[in-house]
Amino acid sequence: MVFCNNDAMALGAAQAIEAAGGKVGEDIYLLGVDALADALEMIMDGTITGTVFNNHIIQAEKTAEAAEKFFNGESVEVKYTLDYVKVTKENAQEITNMITAD
Repeated sequence: MVFCNNDAMALGAAQAIEAAGGKVGEDIYLLGVDALADALEMIMDGTITGTVFNNHIIQAEKTAEAAEKFFNGESVEVKYTLDYVKVTKENAQEITNMITAD
């Protein structure tokens, strides 16, 4: 199993695995971070096992909500946390649609 700190590293690792005659999903599992468009496409093709999506859309919405509360004198949390979203072949198209929506 190869865990990459970002999807760009996973893209390179996928090339190296293929060059060495390996096959992702059979010989090795390959995971990245960031849910880049290229990585999402490779997940759908089966050449990367998965990635995680740090949902910037929900982050922006929560930030705007907190700012509005703050400026209206309402109480706000000290810290807001959102979980990463696990991206696999099953939901890669859904994440792709989300990040490429107009």
